[in-house]
Amino acid sequence: MHGNGRAPNRGQSGPLGLILVFALVIASTTAVVVVGAEAITTTQGRLDLERTENTMTQFDSKVALVALGQSSVQQVDLPASGDSAYDVRGDAGWMNITYTNASGDVTIIRNGSLGAVVYDGDGSEIAYQGGGVWRTDADGQAVMISPPEFHYRSRTLTLPLVTVSGDETIERRATVTRNDTTQYFPDTARDEALRNPLNGSDINVTVQSDYYRAWGSYFEERTDGTVTYDHSKETVTAELVIPFNASFDNVAATTDPSGLSVKGAGSPPSPYSQGVSFPSVDSRIEGKVEDCESGGGCDDSEPSTISSSGTYYYDTDPGSLTVDNPGGNVTIVVNDDFTSDTVEINGVGDDEVVTVYVRRSFTLTNEMNKNDGDPTDLKTLVHSDGAVELKGSTTYVGVLIAPGSTCEQRGSGTVEGGVICKQISIRGNPSNTFDYNPAIQEMGLDLTDPSDTQITYLHVSVNDVNVTDG
Repeated sequence: MHGNGRAPNRGQSGPLGLILVFALVIASTTAVVVVGAEAITTTQGRLDLERTENTMTQFDSKVALVALGQSSVQQVDLPASGDSAYDVRGDAGWMNITYTNASGDVTIIRNGSLGAVVYDGDGSEIAYQGGGVWRTDADGQAVMISPPEFHYRSRTLTLPLVTVSGDETIERRATVTRNDTTQYFPDTARDEALRNPLNGSDINVTVQSDYYRAWGSYFEERTDGTVTYDHSKETVTAELVIPFNASFDNVAATTDPSGLSVKGAGSPPSPYSQGVSFPSVDSRIEGKVEDCESGGGCDDSEPSTISSSGTYYYDTDPGSLTVDNPGGNVTIVVNDDFTSDTVEINGVGDDEVVTVYVRRSFTLTNEMNKNDGDPTDLKTLVHSDGAVELKGSTTYVGVLIAPGSTCEQRGSGTVEGGVICKQISIRGNPSNTFDYNPAIQEMGLDLTDPSDTQITYLHVSVNDVNVTDG
């Protein structure tokens, strides 16, 4: 009897439970298969990239043998997975190398394509370019696998640049042959100024590339030079500074070959020189301003009296100033015009100096460093955006460095030390006085920032190779 009517329901529970078990097993198995397949695909993709990186590194070494003249031809196996292939892109990227001489003239040493051999592996690229191997991921981030032909050592930059010609797809094997080698620096046949040791202000190396971020990281790591990016153009520039250590052997000098003009003020100052080579000080001044504005340890309280060593930043014209027994070097950075009646300097030691950086124009109406009167105590650097004017019966004692500015001496003033400007105009009656003090030759006006990568010798050649299938 089944008085309660429950037995039939219990009789169905066995088959139903079995069906649920099977469903769970099938679902679990499917999940394992899917997850496992994804893991296998991911692992396979990673292994393919690692294998391709090793292949491209081997390709790099083979190309170097041909490019640098150690072999006339090399063949390299370039295996690919699935539909992937290696493409030769002769117009991929470019490198521009410029040289700024001591007068500020810019010469293009070399500007041309780099070329590349590129493996496109389902969102990730691995490429040979410029003698290095690079990789970009699906998110566009680039890293260096092996470094380019860019060697900096002991103030010498050697750049045996390797470029790639060709435009085809490599199926399984690449043949590498040498086209030609061209020396770009030194090259006195093209320009007498393109010689070693360098006599200028800087070398700029700009790279445009899909892998420009990785190039930039390499420049930053290898040179410690100034590296700047233009992300919109996919370029990176490394600025490598030429050390310049000048001494003054003239009381007045101009960078303009006809820069000295004397009217109504007697004979020209003696000794003087025109058309001298002297580097721009603009980047040095701009760098000091930038350092102070970005928290570089500058005192921005704008004091009228400075009584301790350090760097003092003035965002506006400081007017008249006093430096009194600072006990060390003093740096004054003026991010504006500097118009002063008097700058009094007292108690500066034999190995100490007061250096003034002026971002715009500099005007003196009375005296600067007249009290102690030691020209080795003072250097004033003026940006080419501004002019220099010494008015009336002014006295300036020190070295004034404004190689890109027009300087004017009006009235019956006195300069003791040395002045260098783009142009110097001397006006006044009675005549102005220029007294040369040979002590300034001992100042050693090193205008190179010690943190910059410095270059004295440069060797640039371009070694072009042809990469074909087979």
